[in-house]
Amino acid sequence: MKFLRRHLRKLTLKQKAIGIAAGVFLIMMFLTAVVLGPFRLFFWSIPSLAGFPIPKTYLVLLQNNNELRPSGGFLSGYGIVRMIWGFPGVDFKDSYTISTNDYVNHPYPFEKLIGDDPFYTGWQFRDANFSPDFETSVKQVVAFYTMQNPKANFHTVIAMDFEVVEDLLRIIGGIEIEGELFTADNFFIKVQRSSKDIDLHNEEALENRKGILSQIAQGLVKKMMFSPHRYSSFVQVIKRNLDEKHVLLYSPKKKLQNKFVTREWNGKVKAKPGEDFLHINVANIGGRKADRYVQKRYEYTISFPDEGSARVRLIETFTHQGDYNLQSDRYQAYVRTYVPLGSKLTRSDVEAIDQVQVEEDLGATYFGNTLKMMPGERRTFIYEYDLPASIVSEDYVLNLSKQAGVIGDDYYVTVRMPNDYEIVGEGSDEPLLIRENIATWRGDLSKDITLRVQKGEDVSPPLVQWQQFRNLRTIEIRFNETLDPESVVDISNYKIVDKNYADQMQDNIRVTQAWLDGRDLLLGITGINYVEGERYAVTLKNIRDLSGNTIEPSPREITVVQR
Repeated sequence: MKFLRRHLRKLTLKQKAIGIAAGVFLIMMFLTAVVLGPFRLFFWSIPSLAGFPIPKTYLVLLQNNNELRPSGGFLSGYGIVRMIWGFPGVDFKDSYTISTNDYVNHPYPFEKLIGDDPFYTGWQFRDANFSPDFETSVKQVVAFYTMQNPKANFHTVIAMDFEVVEDLLRIIGGIEIEGELFTADNFFIKVQRSSKDIDLHNEEALENRKGILSQIAQGLVKKMMFSPHRYSSFVQVIKRNLDEKHVLLYSPKKKLQNKFVTREWNGKVKAKPGEDFLHINVANIGGRKADRYVQKRYEYTISFPDEGSARVRLIETFTHQGDYNLQSDRYQAYVRTYVPLGSKLTRSDVEAIDQVQVEEDLGATYFGNTLKMMPGERRTFIYEYDLPASIVSEDYVLNLSKQAGVIGDDYYVTVRMPNDYEIVGEGSDEPLLIRENIATWRGDLSKDITLRVQKGEDVSPPLVQWQQFRNLRTIEIRFNETLDPESVVDISNYKIVDKNYADQMQDNIRVTQAWLDGRDLLLGITGINYVEGERYAVTLKNIRDLSGNTIEPSPREITVVQR
């Protein structure tokens, strides 16, 4: 300490001031890093993002996820946020204020579902987020925006849905606007009533529509900035909403975009070669805000019936629990089911208004369907399809990709390995329930997850489940697993003897042929006379399963009875 005091006395006033400033700076850096928590990756970008020394302009898209659209929800409003030396300027407007001068053709389902609307004006800014891939949607959104604002240039595009606004309102306790309190519990219905209580075909009313959103946005920003004691809570809420795809980010600045990609906050729908993949994407087109009330249940079952084959059965169930009111009525949507590229649809059973479309997009194959239903009704889509040969049972990986904006969809996943093979469920994001050769997972897909299953070894011999006469010339023997065809075809592996149980007439029986039908061993025979209830001893030997396990004991005797 004495040495330190002597050293400090030797410093000039200027040196002391610099030292104090450096110390304060380091402390502020530390505190900022602590507050940032999961956003420390962006620490050195903060000055630039805050508009130092060059002002930055951000496009903020407010998506109403109660009316689902491919990248999160209907584009209810948009905001232009300008950051100048750390001070934000916020200007929010209704999405209807951006319109194209010329008619632009919509993607397929819009024409199908709302093309007969007399006020239908073609593809517009508010419907531009039609790709499940956020970057693709952003480019289309910006293209529509720049038709009306050709000089616009955005540093970053941020999309957030109503879930985010409600979470922030929950933290700050609400915002009072014009004597009315907006809270997390009443935000949706108050905004909904405000937006509908106008003449939608009055240009002046449309221009001022949803001015309440601008006031709420500015109120939120103000309260958040002047609530430093809540910064940590704000950070955690925003982080969770990024992970759960209620906030999406895109920047044309490559370094910044790479950081978004690293944290998987860029809303990318990516199918990986050699791995299974499922992304179910709903576009509510003309179905009001009914996604708030439509329950969605997805049952996914994959099995490996033969070596080198993988078969999926997917059941999608939509149940309309809503009513006839301001935000809920007829529900109509376009549903795309994205699966690995090259998957072959073998069967479909859909309660839809059109034929199943099979198309390619985003490096995947998708099955597209349109549906309509009224409150209280239910619709079901069933798909059966074969996966590409690159997806194998030895190391099976399923990537479940959540649609942005979705809350509470139920998933039921079953992975069924061949009989007698055990399952190892290591490496999954979620715990699996394993029962011998079957692994299951059930849950709400709140964010993207990966399920991984490895096929263990088969060390058990094949077992006979039952046997019967198919007719007087064929005996059918069902095994618990598929047999090795080479061990089956050798007719010297079989012997059949009449046990003279029902009469004393001795049948001289000969096996002429042996073959497989799935898990059934079929024996072609001659020399059988019809006697109801007569019994025969069938001896099997050297019969193996696909893993080389031989039936035990070998030889093995079973009894077949004429019925």
